[in-house]
Amino acid sequence: MDNVIGITTATKKIRAMTKRIRALPGGTSSSKTYSVILILIDLALRDKKPTITSIVSESFPHLRRGAMRDFLVIMKGLNLYKKKIGIKQAHIPLIMAVL
Repeated sequence: MDNVIGITTATKKIRAMTKRIRALPGGTSSSKTYSVILILIDLALRDKKPTITSIVSESFPHLRRGAMRDFLVIMKGLNLYKKKIGIKQAHIPLIMAVL
């Protein structure tokens, strides 16, 4: 997986955290969002019982420029993105599906 989508230092640090609530310090472009999404996708793929995971932000434009873009990059990099279940129109709630 490292070669396909790029495991960052932040990803390794977040993965090593064990507490239920994890603080993620770092400036812009420190791969916090990318790393969290990567870990959430990994957890979703390993789930025996499907779960719902939400990624929220203060506004839809923030999601579109950050989490949604990162999600698509990772899913496409892992060859898991299917256009039919991808991100729909901008005026409806975000649904990210990992099958």
